[in-house]
Amino acid sequence: MRGSLTSRPGPSLPERCRGRACSAPYGPWEWSAGLRSQGGRRGAIDPHERHRAGALRALGPRMSADLERNKRNVVALFTRAVNEKEPEEAAAEHIGPVYIQHNPMAPDGAQAFISFLKGAAQQFPQMRIEIKRVVAEGDLVAVHSHFTFTAGESGNAVVDIFRLDGDGKIVEHWDVVQPVPETSANDNGMF
Repeated sequence: MRGSLTSRPGPSLPERCRGRACSAPYGPWEWSAGLRSQGGRRGAIDPHERHRAGALRALGPRMSADLERNKRNVVALFTRAVNEKEPEEAAAEHIGPVYIQHNPMAPDGAQAFISFLKGAAQQFPQMRIEIKRVVAEGDLVAVHSHFTFTAGESGNAVVDIFRLDGDGKIVEHWDVVQPVPETSANDNGMF
């Protein structure tokens, strides 16, 4: 991958904003991938263009707060929808007006999410998700979890990836599911 991670002091607020309103505080770390120059600095990006530019730049405390909020929202969605069996309330609180689904067996939209979980809860009342780890970067949150339909079964190891909008609402979902095997070639386990 082209580019480098460098440590250097960020520009002062007036230099960065060039006379326009600017509130996104940059940190000292910058990912530079040969982006177009802005304000005379190679690799500099407008904070509102960072996703289209394809680069990640630490935005200091505000970005950290957004990442933590996004992680909390995804965990809350899973906990309430799956473990507490309240998919309507979870969707209303945490899913955005558009919900794009990449699982080929599920349609788009919050209503499809609700219908799937309501049907699964009726068929498998012991269905549970145990979240093992949560990782966030930019507008994405990845969750590694152990999903079981019935108590005592091996279940599935699942990685869900969610994209959230600027308000912390979930707007897109990808997932990868792997059955937990009875035996393993190592002693490390799936989680």
